[in-house]
Amino acid sequence: MQIDEIQAAVAAIEQTAELYEELHFAARADAIDTLTFDLLDRIGELLTTTRPADRLIRLQQAAQRIQARLEVVDDRLFQRLRGTIRTGSIRGAGFRKLLDTYTSMDLTGSRSHTAGYDALDQFVNRLLGITMLPVATLDLVPEMVAYQPMPARIILEMVELAQLSDSDVFYDLGSGLGRVPMLVHLLSGISAYGIEYEPAYCAYARQCAADLHLADVTFITSDARDVVYDAGTIFLLYTPCVGSMLDTVLHRLYQAARHSCIRIFSYGPCTPIVARQPWLECVAWPAKHHDMLALFRSF
Repeated sequence: MQIDEIQAAVAAIEQTAELYEELHFAARADAIDTLTFDLLDRIGELLTTTRPADRLIRLQQAAQRIQARLEVVDDRLFQRLRGTIRTGSIRGAGFRKLLDTYTSMDLTGSRSHTAGYDALDQFVNRLLGITMLPVATLDLVPEMVAYQPMPARIILEMVELAQLSDSDVFYDLGSGLGRVPMLVHLLSGISAYGIEYEPAYCAYARQCAADLHLADVTFITSDARDVVYDAGTIFLLYTPCVGSMLDTVLHRLYQAARHSCIRIFSYGPCTPIVARQPWLECVAWPAKHHDMLALFRSF
């Protein structure tokens, strides 16, 4: 009976015509996940105990063929979209509309306390060419926080709240593989910088940006404590560090704020520390919870 159920599920995916249309990325991502992490895994388990295995082998091959067909649709979609990005013709509202269209989600009015990783993150990673995590070459310095990508919904929320102008310059402190600077630039058109301690991550981010011809996105391999931020107007701290290291980074930002007004977005456990800085005022921090995106402004 279990084999019949698996066969019916595989057939249902194969017969869903919309999955083979480029537009339905989110549904296709769900279908690929179901095939990969549910149906093919269950078939593999049954192959170790069921004899004769001829029917299961045929079912496995059918599921793999369907999976491959769906992946070809995605390959074609991202090849086309990445080509459009390279021309420089899709930025700002046009890029945001692209995200709305292909993820089939309502991305307006997102709230960070409920945000997680979903089809939007899968779409963004493929679009930006982020397909792997390079092997780190350096050990983290004490008080540095290990890399974790910011959920794409939070990045969209940040850009919407920031109301960026052409004169703004964005810095992401602890930029990892470069998702945030690349997305900020594509969503707004402004210059964006990523500061990243790990050379392998920084090199990977540079290559992703270069592949998309994003000349206004720059990645700098450095300890965030050693950077002069005078050119920046808006900064992101996704808890890149804690303790005395965070204190030093905040002092660096304070030095930049002495020259002009800056804004700082904070997300994660570092936010209460940022909120206690006497040179910052809180512009937005719903519920005063560290899982909510917060915005501060210098004065």
